[in-house]
Amino acid sequence: MKNFLSFSLLSFAALSAYLGMGLPNHPYQLGLAVIALGIAVERAWLPRPKKPAEFLTLGLNAFCLSMVSKIFIGGGIKAPFAWLQIPTLDATLGTWIPKVGVHWVGVPLSSWQVDLTQVQSYLVIVTALAAWLRFQPFASLTLLLLILASLPSYIDFDWNWCLPAMAGACVSFYAQAREARARLRV
Repeated sequence: MKNFLSFSLLSFAALSAYLGMGLPNHPYQLGLAVIALGIAVERAWLPRPKKPAEFLTLGLNAFCLSMVSKIFIGGGIKAPFAWLQIPTLDATLGTWIPKVGVHWVGVPLSSWQVDLTQVQSYLVIVTALAAWLRFQPFASLTLLLLILASLPSYIDFDWNWCLPAMAGACVSFYAQAREARARLRV
């Protein structure tokens, strides 16, 4: 019954994550998910799969973790100042009366683009390194910078589906971790 509960919650979380964020858009997302799952299974935080259905659960775990990592990696190329435009008057001569219109034209700063994926990847690596070295103030600061750098990509998500996806994945991981601890006791 526990396997069915965690599998159904994980399926709901995967479907909600797909509806809220789409498919993973960068290989780092899947790579980070596979590394995290490998560590979790090796350290017995999650149960080691033995049956074919448990491998399906492991695949859903990888998908859900890659979607969670999509929150921090994979922002893509963004133009943060695309909104910065100035009005100009455009007058064309008609037959009797000139036609005057207002058009919005971008300034040079509005065409500036930044690759958020590179910035996010760098900040994830620095945060993980600081956490590994147990330098907590620097890890907290870089994680805050990572969240601030990821804000432009959060606009593209449908948060009505993202929040249930994260909640379902967390509850499912908790149920799987309890099952892993129960297997170790036996």
